[in-house]
Amino acid sequence: IFQQQYTTAVQKNTVNDFIAFYQTLDILIVDDIQEWASSVATQNTFFHIFDYLFRQSKRIVLVSDRSPAQLRGMHERLITRFACGATLEVEKPNPQLCIDILKSKISREGLTETIPEDVVEYIADKAKGSVRDLQGVINSIMAYSVNDNSPIDLKFAEKVVRRIVSTSDEPVTLDFIMDTVCERLNV
Repeated sequence: IFQQQYTTAVQKNTVNDFIAFYQTLDILIVDDIQEWASSVATQNTFFHIFDYLFRQSKRIVLVSDRSPAQLRGMHERLITRFACGATLEVEKPNPQLCIDILKSKISREGLTETIPEDVVEYIADKAKGSVRDLQGVINSIMAYSVNDNSPIDLKFAEKVVRRIVSTSDEPVTLDFIMDTVCERLNV
C-alpha cells in the first residue's frame, strides 16, 4: 500500500503531504518491502520517512519475504538501517495454528455452517503454508462449491485441494521434472 500511496501522491503532486502524514505515525508497519527493489524514488522517500521516525524513537515494523541482506536492488543505506533492528523469520504455522486461522476466516466469512470440522482439519494438514495459502484454499473451495453446485464435504475438499496444493512431501527435483515431462510426452 505504501508504494501505491506514494505513486498516487506523485501523480497528484502531494508528496510533501504524503511524507508529513507518515512522519506523524507512532508505529509504521509496512509489508512486502522487497517489491520496492526497482523503485528508486519510493526507496528515497521511504528512507527519509524511516530516518525521521527512527530518530523520533518510533516503532517501525518491516515485512519481507527475505532477509535484509537478500534484498537485491534495495539501496545500501536502507539495508543498513533495516539490519540494525531485530530481524526475525516467521515460520510456517503449525497444524493447530492453521486450524485456528482457518476457523477464524470461516467465521468472519459466515461459513461456519458450510464447512465442516473434518474439512478444516484436512485443509490444515495438506495446505501447510502461509496464511495467504490457507485463505486461498478456503476461497477456492467456496468457488468450486458454487461453480459445481456441490456441498462441501471431505471428499469434495480432497478433490479441490489436490488441484491447488502440492500434497507431496517429496521435493521437486530437476530429475523429477524431466521424468514427468518425458513420461507425459512419451519420450
